[in-house]
Amino acid sequence: MFNTTRTVCILLLSLALASFAQSQDSQKLEGKLQNQEKQSAKTEKQAVKNKDKTSKAAKGAKNEQVFKPTEEISEDLPVAFPVDI
Repeated sequence: MFNTTRTVCILLLSLALASFAQSQDSQKLEGKLQNQEKQSAKTEKQAVKNKDKTSKAAKGAKNEQVFKPTEEISEDLPVAFPVDI
């Protein structure tokens, strides 16, 4: 009887400790997620600014350069496959 009571008490204590540790981890995780969201918002803003700059530069470069291929590619010829496969 005493062993059963002691076992139940130990299980309840370990369950309480596990739930406390889990709540601590979830609070840390929420903090990390908020930081990541802030960083991703900053990164997104910077990407938009960089995109505007590169699109302006690309328009200027597009007028200067025209690609001229050095080789001509022909079409692929059809291949006959056996029908009885």
